[in-house]
Amino acid sequence: DVPESLRSRIIPTAKSPYIFLAARSRDFSNIKDLNKRSLLADREQELKRIAQQEQQNLQAVQNGKASLPTPKKEVKK
Repeated sequence: DVPESLRSRIIPTAKSPYIFLAARSRDFSNIKDLNKRSLLADREQELKRIAQQEQQNLQAVQNGKASLPTPKKEVKK
């Protein structure tokens, strides 16, 4: 997380220290590249987190601590 004092100096879309460092050094030539890399890294983290959550859910179901939601049966008229 970013300290409050630094927050105002960060580019609004920044979710990673890379962009902040690039902005501070005024080296704007590679900001786009760093932004792209940072976004990919964020996406990767998010996917890992989701996969981990899925794994935990699966284990909970296998251990009988949770049950899979049962699909609703369609009522035929």
